[in-house]
Amino acid sequence: MAWLSLSKRKSLNHDAVEKYKHLYESFAKADLNAISKACASGVANEFRTRVTSRPSGVQMRWNVRGEPSCRIVSNVASPLSLPGYEDTGVHQIVFRIQSKQELTLGGSKDSRKSKEQDNTTSSDVVEYFVLQKQYIRGSAKDWKVWGFTDFSTPKSIEETEEYARNVNAYQAA
Repeated sequence: MAWLSLSKRKSLNHDAVEKYKHLYESFAKADLNAISKACASGVANEFRTRVTSRPSGVQMRWNVRGEPSCRIVSNVASPLSLPGYEDTGVHQIVFRIQSKQELTLGGSKDSRKSKEQDNTTSSDVVEYFVLQKQYIRGSAKDWKVWGFTDFSTPKSIEETEEYARNVNAYQAA
């Protein structure tokens, strides 16, 4: 990524890890306001649905062990041609974040009789985390969590294209 200096990449990686941690901590605490502020509307709605579908009284605690490994795997900026909105566009960066995480599920604090009732799961996680910055009439907005994506390989791209061709052929018939 020659177009981003080393110091800029380090800064973006640090910001991505902080936003990633903040998102999952807010999700575990069911802090919908923090999620809405940090995320684009689509992913905020997904997390809102997940929070509201939790069983009543369930407490979650999310923790990352150590410092996550983070690197930029995609960096794309695109202008938008909208009448009356000169100098408008979006910038998306995909980060590969690898971490060791713990998720603890338990009953409400009042109803918890002992720590044995808690259910802690530890796992090594690799996620592709997408941040987006909007530029509206030359004014940059803050980076927002756009969502998550999957790792693409030439084979997965070919399979997606084949699927699209089959769907189009079916719809044309």
